[in-house]
Parts: sequence; structure tokens; C-alpha cells
Amino acid sequence: MAAPWFSSTGTFRYAWTQGFGRWRWALARLALLAVVLAAAAGACGVVVSWYYQPYFASGNQALGLYQIPPLVTLFSLRGIAFPAWTLAAFVIGALLIAATVWLVQRRAA
Repeated sequence: MAAPWFSSTGTFRYAWTQGFGRWRWALARLALLAVVLAAAAGACGVVVSWYYQPYFASGNQALGLYQIPPLVTLFSLRGIAFPAWTLAAFVIGALLIAATVWLVQRRAA
């Protein structure tokens, strides 16, 4: 008597995902993860900007922003730059993983 009750607990999940292929489902999950990652990186950028606000207000930003290579400075952690770099790294990693999976599946077939 309990078997039909237990078997129907995940049926809605199975039926809900029938219209999506594997790649479309993975892309939707990766897009959601990218949005969360960008929001977290943006929040970190706001915290860094807030923390270094007295430093930039005193006029010392030229030392940190122009005399050191641009990828090592605070500029990379402020404003839109940090979420942009984070998303770029995420996309490059996702593409490398997708290419690796594709090559492994192609080799196995």
C-alpha cells in the first residue's frame, strides 16, 4: 500500500524537466550560478570600495592605480571591474569543462 505513495514523491520533478534537454538544463543552471556569482563579487567590490574610501579620498590613488600594473591594483577590485573579471573567469572555466566533456564523449563514441 505504501509503494505508490513513495513512488509519486518525485514524479513532479521528473515531469517538469521533460521539456528540456541536457544542454539547455545545464545552461540554465550555469546562468543562475553566474548571476549569484556576479552578485557576490559585486558585494565584495562594494565592501572593498567602502574600506578603501579614506585612502582614495586623501588623493593617494595615483600611487596605487597608475604606478603598479593594472591587474594587481585596487582598480581590479572596485566597481564593475571585479564582477566582470569574475564572470570572465567563470565563463572560461565553463567553456573549458564543456570542451573537455565533449572531447571525452566524442572519444568514447
